[in-house]
Order: sequence, then structure tokens, then C-alpha cells
Amino acid sequence: MKIAENTTVQLDYILKSHDGTLLETTHGQEPITILFGHNMFPGPVEAALEGKSGGDTVNVEIEAKDGFGEVVTENIARRPLKDFMEPENLKVGADIIARNAGQEIKLKVTAIEDGMVTLDANHPFAGMDLIFELKVLNVRKTTESDIAYFYRNGSSDPGQNTGCGSDCTSDCSSCGSGCEGCGG
Repeated sequence: MKIAENTTVQLDYILKSHDGTLLETTHGQEPITILFGHNMFPGPVEAALEGKSGGDTVNVEIEAKDGFGEVVTENIARRPLKDFMEPENLKVGADIIARNAGQEIKLKVTAIEDGMVTLDANHPFAGMDLIFELKVLNVRKTTESDIAYFYRNGSSDPGQNTGCGSDCTSDCSSCGSGCEGCGG
């Protein structure tokens, strides 16, 4: 069977930055399974996969604008350290979750200095030219239970295991010290 919209595809992949630095891989782990044609990969990667079959390999180089976008400065905010619950546990590099209008937003702590915390809501690979190396393991017809699973579980980004005690704005200004997402 060939990859087409609404097929279920099992893949192994390696994701590297343009300079060859390894960013992610499924090697040594479980392969990923995607519902093809539903933006689970950047458009140029999906376009390169379309029509492929089990056993095929695909290598795609994409510019930042075609991948996870450029860095959007409006997605970077600074908040006073005192606004966070347990600020002593907040660390640079930590992922925290905030809520905005009922949506969870993953934020990366990028700096803590002078009593201020810098939070970045950009995708971790924003602004990066990328190389995808993919191997198609299996392609099959998608079942109703597959569709329910994909839409129930959505993205399975690591680091999204904390919750928010109240709704936050994108810069966490409405949650103050009551938000677990801002408080770590």
C-alpha cells in the first residue's frame, strides 16, 4: 500500500539540524505512527512521503520557514520570578505548561536572571533549517479506532505532564502564583 491522505504510517526517523547535529531520533526506541495528511510533519516532509511504501527511505532538507517557522519574538515573554510557585525549583531548560483560553501552551524556560524569567513559546526547532531522514516501515488503511486515537491523544510532546491550576494568558500574567504551569 502507498502513503496517501488518511493512511496510517509507521516510521523510523532521524531529525538533524542543517549542521548535522542530532535533534531527535526513533532509533533504539519505538517507531512513530502518524495519520498521514493531517500535518503531523511539516508540509515538505509529507509531500516527500506521499506515494511511498513500506521499506522506502526519504531524505528531506527544509528551511526554517517551511519547517517549524521562524522564531516569533512575540512568543517570548519575561515574567517576575516572584510570580511563580516554588521559584527555587524553576530551572533553565525546563518545560512548563500554561493555559490560554482553555488551550495548553508549552513554554521553555530560557533564562532566569535579575529576578526575571524568560519564557519561550516558539517550537523548539523554530528558526532552524532541518534534515529529516525517514524510513517507512508500514502503511495501512486507517480504521475508525485509529482516527479516534489520533484525535484523542493529539501531539505526544514530552514534557507536557504538568498542569495549570487556572487559566493563564500566553505571558502568564493572569495566573500569578496560582498556576502550576507557571509554577513548575
